[in-house]
Order: sequence, then C-alpha cells, then structure tokens
Amino acid sequence: MNAYARAVGAGLAAPAVLAIGRWLLPDVGDGALRSLVFALVPVSIALPFHVQFSALVIAGDVKQTVKVALTWALATSVFTIVFLRGFDASSEVADALFWNARVYREDMFHWIRTGIGQEGSPSTYMPQHAAHFLAFAILCLVSRGLLGLVLGAALLNYMNAYVVALLVHSESPWLVAPFAWPAYAIVRVVGFICIATALTAITLRRRTHATVGAVRIALWVGFGLVVADLALKAVLAPLYRALFQRWTDL
Repeated sequence: MNAYARAVGAGLAAPAVLAIGRWLLPDVGDGALRSLVFALVPVSIALPFHVQFSALVIAGDVKQTVKVALTWALATSVFTIVFLRGFDASSEVADALFWNARVYREDMFHWIRTGIGQEGSPSTYMPQHAAHFLAFAILCLVSRGLLGLVLGAALLNYMNAYVVALLVHSESPWLVAPFAWPAYAIVRVVGFICIATALTAITLRRRTHATVGAVRIALWVGFGLVVADLALKAVLAPLYRALFQRWTDL
C-alpha cells in the first residue's frame, strides 16, 4: 500500500470515531463530559495519521509529506461530510461531538442572512486566524507535530459540520457543494500543512533527512498561504455570501 492509500485509510478514523461517538453518547450534555469529548474526537482522528506523518518527515521528502498530509485532510473531510450527511439530525450529531460546531454554524448562517458576522469582519477574523496560527505552530513544535494535527482535525471538524448543514439547507446541494468549502479556507489548510511539515522537521532535525532548504521553503510557502488566505477572504467572502443567499433557504 502506497503512502497516499495509507493516508486515505487513516482518514477512515473520522467516520469510525463519529459512529462510535454517536452510539455511545447520543446526548453529551454540557460540562466536563462535553469538554472531554471535544478533546478526544480530534485526538482520535489525528493520532492514526501522525505515525505515518512522522515517518514521512523523517524520510525527508518534504514535498511528498505535504501531498500525503493533504490527502489525509481531504479524505478526513470527505468521510466526515458523507457520514454526517447521512443523518437528518446531522447538526445534532456534530454539535455533540465537535468543538465549536454549533457556534461556527450559527455565526456563518447569520452572516449569510444578514451580512453581519465574523466571516465578513476582518477586524474579527484576522485576530482569530492569528491566534489559531500561533497555537498551531506552538503545538507542532512542542509535540513533534501531533498536537498540531489534533488542532487541525478540530478545525476541519467544525468546518465540515458547517458544510453539511449548508448542504442540508441547499435547494441544489450538488450546485452548492463545490463552493461550500471556500477557496480561501482551502488555501489556509494547505498553508497549515506546509507549516506543520516544516516545524515537525525542525523538531526532528537530528533524525530527519530533509534538507534545510526544503524545510525553509515549506515554512515560507506555508506562511505565505496563511497570509494569502486573509487577503482572499476579504475579497471573496462577499461573493460566497451572495451565492449562498441565492442557492439556500437560509
């Protein structure tokens, strides 16, 4: 089995975790148990891939590592969306298992309806993106990439939950689907994966065969994409809102 097939296989952890969580915890409620679930779900999704991710970083092919990690992120997202889309109460399932799913969905829907919300406010989303980036970078450095992947899985989870909810409200889901994940959000994911690869290589510098030049390129490309996300979002977000107003019943 090649590296990409193994990444897709690791992505199957997402629906497996969701199926187990839905069966064991139909109503999580609030408090410590909910917080524990919110932490365990992304850990359970990221951990199977981290073994392969670390091995790829040690092998030293930075470009392939980024590509394989992107394959994992894509597979995880597709499997999560398909799983959640199979339930009429998909928002309830996601809200019970995914950190920030309900808050993010409600804010996005309010923005689509009214134009008011974080997505359309650079003064709000820029500090949040900066906080996510800093947290992601620090977690990658202190855990050889593992906790960075965990945070990445958590961010993917609530974004995918929003995508499913958006499709549920779409008059033509197949028309909305190609736009449900905005281009700027995809750019951000690629940037984070480049950053994770570079920072993990730095923490494994005594073991990795990656060259300093390749790691440096991945670091700067990742940072550039994270910045590009902010610029693209400012320009493209109003266009996405117009599409979703037209194509959904929100």
